[in-house]
Parts: sequence; C-alpha cells; structure tokens
Amino acid sequence: MGVPRVDFYITEAATEAARLHLVCRLVDKAYAAGHPTLVLGDDRRELSALDELLWTSLEGSFIPHELAAVGPGAASGESRPGAPVLLATRVPDDFPRMLLVNLGAAIPEVAAAFERVIEVPGADAASRQQARDRFRAYRRLGAEPATHQVGGQSSAARPL
Repeated sequence: MGVPRVDFYITEAATEAARLHLVCRLVDKAYAAGHPTLVLGDDRRELSALDELLWTSLEGSFIPHELAAVGPGAASGESRPGAPVLLATRVPDDFPRMLLVNLGAAIPEVAAAFERVIEVPGADAASRQQARDRFRAYRRLGAEPATHQVGGQSSAARPL
C-alpha cells in the first residue's frame, strides 16, 4: 500500500486521563469525517477505560464503537465488528485499513497497511522515550511523522 501518514499528538497535561480524553477527541473527529478507526492498545484495562470515556466524555456527541472480545476465551472466528470504531488489542483481518490510533508501546506490524496512523504517547518518561523510538522507526520506514502539541504550539501541524 505504501507509507502511511503518521501524526503524533502530545498532550501537555501529564495524566493518563488527559491522554484518553485526547484520544476521545481524535476519534470523534475521525468518526465525524467518516473514517473507520481502529484504536489498538496493549492494555485491556486502558481500552476498557477508553470505552467508558467514549460513552461519557463528549457531551452531545455519539461515537458508535465496540470493545473487541480478544484474548484468552475470545472466539477465534470473530466476525467483523459492526461499529465504525473498534477498540482492540489485535488487528482483526477484515477491519478497514483507514485509520489506526496506536496506544501501544511499539509500532504494530500492520501499521504500513493503514492510510493513516495516529500515535498518542503517555506522559511518563518511559512512554515518551518509546514514542521517540517509534518516531525514528517511522522515519526509517519512509514516513515523515508530524508532531502536534495539544494545548500549545504545534510543529508541522495538519488537521485531522
């Protein structure tokens, strides 16, 4: 497919709650634009918290989404989710490869198959270092990642 457009969104607030609220805003914009969105994370608890926030945090907004049943005990022949936004710990084979929001520590192997990748790193030092490593890795793959400081100045800012 080629190299995806890659954007890093960094929040100035140093809390996990602020990070997840930022993800909600980004997913809301993607949904409004009609982009099927996969939010991929390593931590099932974090995805569950995001699931709850998507129902409650954006007043006047409805984002149809689904928390994928993956992991131990999940059905192996899972059918494609009906919602345009999927929260998951792995990439379903048949989910559209339009927008990937990565909350994980590493670049997902399938990232290059998506048209666009959004990275939303955590605020702690380890998460920020992992984000810098991913930024450099995307460059090695031929992408030109942009960084957006939310709540402050943005470098190479492009709207969602």
